[in-house]
Amino acid sequence: MHPQQLLMPLGYEKTAYFKYFIDPSGHEHLAKQLKDWLEAQSERFLLLLGASGCGKSHLCYSAIHALEHKACFYLDLAQINTLDPQMLEGLSSTYRLIVIENIQALKNHRPWQEALFHLYNQVHANPACQCLFSSQETIAQTDLELEDLSSRLLWPLQIQIPNPDDDLIVAILQQRAQLLGLNLEAEVADYMLRRCTRNISALLEQLESLHLASLSQKKRLSIPFVKKVLALV
Repeated sequence: MHPQQLLMPLGYEKTAYFKYFIDPSGHEHLAKQLKDWLEAQSERFLLLLGASGCGKSHLCYSAIHALEHKACFYLDLAQINTLDPQMLEGLSSTYRLIVIENIQALKNHRPWQEALFHLYNQVHANPACQCLFSSQETIAQTDLELEDLSSRLLWPLQIQIPNPDDDLIVAILQQRAQLLGLNLEAEVADYMLRRCTRNISALLEQLESLHLASLSQKKRLSIPFVKKVLALV
């Protein structure tokens, strides 16, 4: 398996492109900042900050897709307990882009902190490599034990992604439904938001379940159908 394919969330391989990122501001400045960073290559590091479900992973995968998956490495540290820090060795000489998500998970994992510290220094010395991080916390909030790593992680450019409001979540659900070939009316999307969860990742997984059920049962996405399939009471 190519490293960049590790742990790719369901559906992201089809939809995680810059053109499908709905910016909370109503403009496109977040995606443009990241695209400009990739194209210029003048800065080695960039950190995406924001709560779970705000769109960090979408932007990370968009960056990979923008480079057409060439020489890209992807790692999600949410799975840190099942991974080996040695996998970071030698990446800077092999990959054009290294994407590491959820770096807040480094706390209390000293071997991983040391491995990332060495990788950071190697990327810093290699003008042909860039490193894209994401985190749910600021570096100060994460409070890493390895102070040298903490200080370096304060250097990168940072993009703060705000939490999506209800209108944006509905728009994201409708966009994903359209890409799946479904018609998700606003009232049905709003019903899912009110009765299920506000977490976008979870909502998109539920939409995938509805997609499969809709295909097999040849039903449209009505509120009664959604209620039945998702076993809502």
